[in-house]
Amino acid sequence: MAVLELEYLDNLKLPARADVYSGLGQGGTFSELHRFGGQDDGLWKTARIGCPWDMIFKYLPDETLRLRVTSDDGELTVKSFRLTGPLQDDEENYNRETREWVARVQSGKAGVDSAYWSLAQQPVLSDEQADKPLVVYKRNWMNPVLPISAPQEGETDLPMRVRMALNEYEPLQIGVYANG
Repeated sequence: MAVLELEYLDNLKLPARADVYSGLGQGGTFSELHRFGGQDDGLWKTARIGCPWDMIFKYLPDETLRLRVTSDDGELTVKSFRLTGPLQDDEENYNRETREWVARVQSGKAGVDSAYWSLAQQPVLSDEQADKPLVVYKRNWMNPVLPISAPQEGETDLPMRVRMALNEYEPLQIGVYANG
Protein backbone atom coordinates (compact mmCIF):
# COMPACT_ATOMS: atom_id res chain seq x y z
CA MET A 1 0.00 0.00 0.00
CA ALA A 2 1.37 3.36 -0.99
CA VAL A 3 -0.06 6.39 0.79
CA LEU A 4 -0.35 9.77 -0.88
CA GLU A 5 0.06 12.42 1.79
CA LEU A 6 -0.70 16.03 0.99
CA GLU A 7 -1.01 19.18 3.00
CA TYR A 8 -3.67 21.45 1.54
CA LEU A 9 -5.67 24.58 2.27
CA ASP A 10 -9.34 23.64 2.64
CA ASN A 11 -10.72 26.45 0.50
CA LEU A 12 -13.31 24.51 -1.50
CA LYS A 13 -17.03 23.97 -0.94
CA LEU A 14 -16.93 20.50 -2.58
CA PRO A 15 -14.47 17.69 -1.79
CA ALA A 16 -11.37 17.34 -4.00
CA ARG A 17 -10.70 13.98 -5.64
CA ALA A 18 -7.45 11.97 -5.59
CA ASP A 19 -6.93 9.57 -8.51
CA VAL A 20 -4.23 7.12 -9.58
CA TYR A 21 -3.29 6.00 -13.08
CA SER A 22 -4.66 2.47 -13.12
CA GLY A 23 -5.81 1.62 -16.61
CA LEU A 24 -9.10 0.57 -14.94
CA GLY A 25 -11.11 3.80 -14.64
CA GLN A 26 -14.43 4.33 -16.33
CA GLY A 27 -14.14 6.73 -19.23
CA GLY A 28 -10.37 7.00 -18.84
CA THR A 29 -7.29 5.50 -17.32
CA PHE A 30 -7.49 7.03 -13.83
CA SER A 31 -9.37 5.52 -10.88
CA GLU A 32 -10.67 7.47 -7.90
CA LEU A 33 -8.98 6.68 -4.59
CA HIS A 34 -10.59 9.11 -2.15
CA ARG A 35 -12.30 12.48 -1.71
CA PHE A 36 -11.20 14.94 0.92
CA GLY A 37 -11.76 18.50 2.14
CA GLY A 38 -14.68 20.58 0.95
CA GLN A 39 -15.45 22.32 4.24
CA ASP A 40 -14.19 25.70 2.99
CA ASP A 41 -12.98 26.62 6.50
CA GLY A 42 -9.64 28.13 5.40
CA LEU A 43 -7.60 25.70 7.53
CA TRP A 44 -4.47 23.82 6.49
CA LYS A 45 -5.11 20.10 6.67
CA THR A 46 -3.32 16.85 5.88
CA ALA A 47 -4.94 14.11 3.81
CA ARG A 48 -3.52 10.57 3.80
CA ILE A 49 -4.94 8.63 0.87
CA GLY A 50 -4.27 4.92 0.55
CA CYS A 51 -3.39 3.56 -2.87
CA PRO A 52 -3.46 -0.25 -3.08
CA TRP A 53 -0.62 -1.83 -5.03
CA ASP A 54 -3.03 -3.63 -7.34
CA MET A 55 -4.44 -0.32 -8.64
CA ILE A 56 -1.07 1.15 -9.61
CA PHE A 57 0.05 0.74 -13.20
CA LYS A 58 3.16 2.25 -14.75
CA TYR A 59 2.40 5.02 -17.18
CA LEU A 60 4.04 4.17 -20.48
CA PRO A 61 6.36 5.05 -22.18
CA ASP A 62 8.26 6.64 -19.27
CA GLU A 63 7.18 4.03 -16.66
CA THR A 64 6.19 6.57 -14.02
CA LEU A 65 3.61 6.35 -11.25
CA ARG A 66 0.93 8.99 -11.86
CA LEU A 67 -1.35 10.40 -9.19
CA ARG A 68 -3.55 13.45 -9.59
CA VAL A 69 -5.77 15.65 -7.50
CA THR A 70 -8.76 17.29 -9.16
CA SER A 71 -11.45 19.69 -8.04
CA ASP A 72 -14.86 20.61 -9.42
CA ASP A 73 -14.92 23.74 -7.26
CA GLY A 74 -11.91 25.88 -8.15
CA GLU A 75 -8.23 25.63 -7.45
CA LEU A 76 -6.90 23.63 -4.51
CA THR A 77 -3.83 25.08 -2.78
CA VAL A 78 -1.32 22.34 -1.90
CA LYS A 79 1.72 22.96 0.30
CA SER A 80 3.31 19.49 0.16
CA PHE A 81 2.77 16.25 -1.70
CA ARG A 82 4.60 12.96 -1.03
CA LEU A 83 4.31 9.20 -1.08
CA THR A 84 4.73 7.39 2.23
CA GLY A 85 3.82 4.09 3.79
CA PRO A 86 0.67 3.24 5.73
CA LEU A 87 0.07 4.07 9.37
CA GLN A 88 -1.92 1.94 11.77
CA ASP A 89 -4.93 4.28 11.82
CA ASP A 90 -5.06 5.08 8.06
CA GLU A 91 -8.02 2.77 7.38
CA GLU A 92 -10.05 4.21 10.26
CA ASN A 93 -9.32 7.78 9.13
CA TYR A 94 -10.15 6.98 5.50
CA ASN A 95 -13.51 5.48 6.48
CA ARG A 96 -14.34 8.37 8.83
CA GLU A 97 -13.44 11.01 6.22
CA THR A 98 -15.49 9.20 3.59
CA ARG A 99 -18.57 9.09 5.83
CA GLU A 100 -18.12 12.80 6.62
CA TRP A 101 -17.84 14.04 3.04
CA VAL A 102 -20.73 11.85 1.85
CA ALA A 103 -22.94 13.24 4.65
CA ARG A 104 -21.88 16.84 3.82
CA VAL A 105 -22.54 16.46 0.11
CA GLN A 106 -25.85 14.66 0.58
CA SER A 107 -27.14 17.15 3.15
CA GLY A 108 -27.03 19.90 0.52
CA LYS A 109 -29.08 17.97 -2.02
CA ALA A 110 -32.81 17.99 -2.42
CA GLY A 111 -34.57 14.78 -1.52
CA VAL A 112 -35.23 12.06 -4.05
CA ASP A 113 -38.59 12.27 -5.83
CA SER A 114 -40.93 10.03 -3.83
CA ALA A 115 -42.18 8.41 -7.05
CA TYR A 116 -38.76 6.72 -7.33
CA TRP A 117 -39.30 4.79 -4.08
CA SER A 118 -42.64 3.45 -5.33
CA LEU A 119 -40.62 1.42 -7.85
CA ALA A 120 -38.79 -0.46 -5.07
CA GLN A 121 -38.58 -4.22 -5.50
CA GLN A 122 -40.19 -6.44 -2.89
CA PRO A 123 -37.63 -8.89 -1.46
CA VAL A 124 -38.01 -12.61 -2.09
CA LEU A 125 -36.44 -14.18 1.01
CA SER A 126 -36.43 -17.64 2.54
CA ASP A 127 -37.81 -18.10 6.06
CA GLU A 128 -34.21 -18.27 7.34
CA GLN A 129 -33.29 -14.95 5.70
CA ALA A 130 -36.49 -13.12 6.69
CA ASP A 131 -35.11 -12.42 10.19
CA LYS A 132 -31.60 -11.40 9.14
CA PRO A 133 -30.84 -7.66 9.29
CA LEU A 134 -28.57 -7.86 6.21
CA VAL A 135 -28.96 -10.18 3.24
CA VAL A 136 -26.21 -10.61 0.66
CA TYR A 137 -27.33 -11.35 -2.87
CA LYS A 138 -25.87 -11.77 -6.34
CA ARG A 139 -27.18 -10.29 -9.56
CA ASN A 140 -26.20 -10.40 -13.20
CA TRP A 141 -24.30 -7.28 -14.24
CA MET A 142 -26.91 -6.58 -16.93
CA ASN A 143 -29.48 -5.82 -14.21
CA PRO A 144 -27.91 -3.09 -12.02
CA VAL A 145 -28.21 -3.11 -8.24
CA LEU A 146 -29.89 0.19 -7.33
CA PRO A 147 -31.04 1.79 -4.06
CA ILE A 148 -34.51 0.36 -4.79
CA SER A 149 -33.21 -3.16 -5.45
CA ALA A 150 -34.02 -6.14 -3.24
CA PRO A 151 -33.03 -9.81 -3.51
CA GLN A 152 -35.14 -11.77 -5.99
CA GLU A 153 -35.74 -15.48 -6.52
CA GLY A 154 -32.43 -17.43 -6.73
CA GLU A 155 -30.21 -14.43 -5.95
CA THR A 156 -29.45 -15.40 -2.34
CA ASP A 157 -28.35 -18.99 -2.98
CA LEU A 158 -25.11 -19.83 -1.15
CA PRO A 159 -22.37 -20.46 -1.96
CA MET A 160 -22.33 -17.91 -4.76
CA ARG A 161 -20.56 -19.00 -7.91
CA VAL A 162 -19.61 -17.13 -11.05
CA ARG A 163 -17.93 -18.13 -14.29
CA MET A 164 -15.67 -15.53 -15.88
CA ALA A 165 -14.10 -15.19 -19.29
CA LEU A 166 -10.55 -13.98 -19.87
CA ASN A 167 -10.35 -10.16 -19.46
CA GLU A 168 -13.84 -9.98 -17.99
CA TYR A 169 -13.99 -7.83 -14.88
CA GLU A 170 -17.66 -7.61 -13.87
CA PRO A 171 -19.60 -10.79 -14.59
CA LEU A 172 -21.60 -10.42 -11.38
CA GLN A 173 -22.75 -7.81 -8.85
CA ILE A 174 -22.99 -8.36 -5.13
CA GLY A 175 -25.72 -6.47 -3.29
CA VAL A 176 -26.34 -6.06 0.43
CA TYR A 177 -30.01 -5.66 1.31
CA ALA A 178 -30.85 -3.87 4.57
CA ASN A 179 -33.78 -6.02 5.61
CA GLY A 180 -36.45 -3.77 7.06
